[in-house]
Amino acid sequence: MRRGNMGHLTRIANTVVQNMEKGPVQAQISDLIKELPEDCQGRWESFVEETLTETNRRNTVDLAFSDYQIQQMTANFVDQFGFNDEEFAEQTDNVK
Repeated sequence: MRRGNMGHLTRIANTVVQNMEKGPVQAQISDLIKELPEDCQGRWESFVEETLTETNRRNTVDLAFSDYQIQQMTANFVDQFGFNDEEFAEQTDNVK
């Protein structure tokens, strides 16, 4: 469980990181980060290298699983899960 705004904060952090690496405002963002106090710079670098990387990895896995879950059922759905019609046809006619 996570706070409702964490997706937005993750997206903002990823945008900052991407624009630090390349983009039209690369120099300005790099300068802003360099102007931060040393402890803030260290916390930012730690956040990017550890927390943000792990969050991105987890989100990628969660989204991939979510995409798998919403796949449409196909005509061969039963075949994909190994069920065999013959298993269900072998019923006895004796009902007590």
